[in-house]
Amino acid sequence: MTRIILNRTILGVMFFYTICILIGIFLKLKIKNEDYYTVFKDLLPFIFALPAAYLVFCFQRRNEYLKALRTVYSLLIQVNTEFMEYTYYNKQCQKKYIKLKFCTSKAIEEIRSVYENIDEVFGISDGLYPFEPLKEMYLDDIDELHNGDFSEGNNEIIRKKHYSKWKKIRINFIVELERTQAAFPITKFKRRKKSFNQKIINKSNKLKNNFIGKVVHT
Repeated sequence: MTRIILNRTILGVMFFYTICILIGIFLKLKIKNEDYYTVFKDLLPFIFALPAAYLVFCFQRRNEYLKALRTVYSLLIQVNTEFMEYTYYNKQCQKKYIKLKFCTSKAIEEIRSVYENIDEVFGISDGLYPFEPLKEMYLDDIDELHNGDFSEGNNEIIRKKHYSKWKKIRINFIVELERTQAAFPITKFKRRKKSFNQKIINKSNKLKNNFIGKVVHT
């Protein structure tokens, strides 16, 4: 379950609880017939328990989704590392080529287990693969590198092209994964002090970035 769907579910449950509370207040204060209020009180355990149980189910699905996502992301990192390493070779290596091909193919199929294709209709339309740059790496970029002249200039061009595609893929996973700032970061650079207004702006921008993957993840 994606972050967006989970947030929508939580808001929906909160709205449902708010409506129930308002109904209870209305029955108690406005309706003189105590029978309605008594029935409402008798139903309260079911009214509040069912949405709560569904929320627990949603959080469990969210945890499973994050585990699968981290597994896929680790595999994508391996693909990126293997490709970048091969761009620093000065000659063709068949063993490296085959390993990179298989690794990329595995990543492509692993993503299918987490995300369905865009506009996919089972039995009618296969839809569009959600991360096309990864397929371009498999079909074009790896072969372009392997069959090239392995000159420093040519490899540098391929490396930069690959890295731009990698960044497009990476941002979708970074936005979706649950991340926090380190409590005690270690850095040699001086941290910039932020005003209260800047902290509010940064928080707002972070919330916006959390919904960048809406098109892909919904």
